[in-house]
Amino acid sequence: MINIHECVSLKPYTVFKIGGPARYFCEIQNAEALQEAVRWAKAHTTPFVVLGSGSNVLVSDNGYPGLVIRLLMRDTEKISDEVLYVAAGASMATVAHFATTCGLGGFEWAIGIPGTIGGSIVGNAGCYGSEMKDVVQTITILECPIFNFQFSINESVSNDLNIENSLKIENGKLNIHETNNKDCNFSYRHSIFKDHPERIIIGAELKLFPRDSAESTALVREYSTKRTITQDIGSPCAGCIFKNPKNDKPGLSISAGQLIDAAGLKGMRVGGAMVSLKHGNFIINTGNATARDVKELISIIKSKVKSAHGVELEEEIRYIG
Repeated sequence: MINIHECVSLKPYTVFKIGGPARYFCEIQNAEALQEAVRWAKAHTTPFVVLGSGSNVLVSDNGYPGLVIRLLMRDTEKISDEVLYVAAGASMATVAHFATTCGLGGFEWAIGIPGTIGGSIVGNAGCYGSEMKDVVQTITILECPIFNFQFSINESVSNDLNIENSLKIENGKLNIHETNNKDCNFSYRHSIFKDHPERIIIGAELKLFPRDSAESTALVREYSTKRTITQDIGSPCAGCIFKNPKNDKPGLSISAGQLIDAAGLKGMRVGGAMVSLKHGNFIINTGNATARDVKELISIIKSKVKSAHGVELEEEIRYIG
């Protein structure tokens, strides 16, 4: 049986430490509880949104007027010589470390991703030249028939109910099944799950390859050191705010962070929100930032980068509420 709590502040459950209360809130340990939570939302005619570690999201100061389902499914196991099964709520860093202990390589890069397996698959997270699409073999999902669904971060369901990435379910069976990598439509920071969030990720199989544990551990340390140098470790920060812009010139790659830095925006503040001095594509909560502060700073960054470089930055961060 799940416990549904009312009026729960979402600040402690996001890496940004920003956001108002969820009207309803529950934490889920397994697939059966997830199904129960979705059925509860249906019975109470309320929208819901799924939350992992709370990275790469910005919750409205007004909170979320529905049910927030926080995934705590974190099981990780080696199921064959080169394959791991990982639950959606397992952290990327934990799985990276686990893979090294299993003598498996190909996931060391994930040590620098501040999120969970589920969210990282949805956004095809990646760094150092690797992405989730390179390691995902199969994905187990809970499919929820829906109505009144909208995905765009720039639109709202109605004037009085601004719900981003949220679902209401219609009559229909909650179906748990597997899907393959080729059916996920992976592309840069995108997957089919962004277009169809009624497909909730429960877990995934990752196909890796044998590698000496000492070699893998050394790579994990190398990537961790790079992260410490280039990112504000320990500061409330949701990760990269913008996607890197598309570039039609072969061999030339310019990141969003480089464009922001070149526009002289490092250190810029709005209220308690500040562009990181280490990484231009990061916004830091200096202690009392609001979602409104962050949104205003994002708007300024986009405007100034467009003026300076003629490039329209697109948010990677997901808005809730």
